[in-house]
Amino acid sequence: MFGGYYTYAADLLADRVAPLARVARPLVEALPSSSGKASLDYRAKRFVRAAHLPPLERHHGWKEIFSPDARRELRGGANGFDPVDVYRARYAETAGAPELARLQDVDFGVYLVDDLLVKTDRASMAHSLEVRVPFLDPLVTNLAFALPTRLKVRGLQKKVLLRKAVEPLVPREIVHGKKRGFSIPAAAWLRGELEPFARATLSADTLTRQGFFRPAPVARLLDEHVAGREDWSRQLWGLLAFTLWYERQVEQEPPLLRSARMEALAA
Repeated sequence: MFGGYYTYAADLLADRVAPLARVARPLVEALPSSSGKASLDYRAKRFVRAAHLPPLERHHGWKEIFSPDARRELRGGANGFDPVDVYRARYAETAGAPELARLQDVDFGVYLVDDLLVKTDRASMAHSLEVRVPFLDPLVTNLAFALPTRLKVRGLQKKVLLRKAVEPLVPREIVHGKKRGFSIPAAAWLRGELEPFARATLSADTLTRQGFFRPAPVARLLDEHVAGREDWSRQLWGLLAFTLWYERQVEQEPPLLRSARMEALAA
């Protein structure tokens, strides 16, 4: 609501440095890959790979797991589905508004509703908790969307007005503290204890049986990640999640159907 993501700062920065990012890309791509969460090399590589794109595609490029070229390679040819189409429809509704506000609105209408709030609700309900989101009160959202860009993001400063508003209320180390997300050390895990699990789950036999992803590019992603040449943890995590979901929820019998079958056999 108040411009707290690094992607918003990158959106504004890219308008000024896109040509420089294109020139610097070979050097940035050569940076060694780190196992740290959202490391500098990881963010720098994502920035230079998308900085030259139009605003909406660029914004999505910093969030997406697989680029269009990577999706085509995984699928083995043309991919008729473009995930950005979901965002384009929302983006078209705010033509004429400041660019940052348009991108925030896209996240508000898609990413927040279909991802963040869903995960929050599932996690809280699993523990019998009622979660409230006061920043989504209409009075707050209307104020936030009406704010000029300079009161949300200024250079690399984020949540400019929000930080100023809470300065008298909370300690300085919180107001001006570093952003801490909920990301996991997947890069390190997949280069260590989870490597055998990842290779077994994403085996050529499994991928061929399911028929969604070509085994060769998946194996290459794993090899490059384990060798430390690239950080493909988000890509591998997405492949693992989908493959396990399909295996457990689609390929196997639903619990109710299995229960009915067992009861029929017992009778």
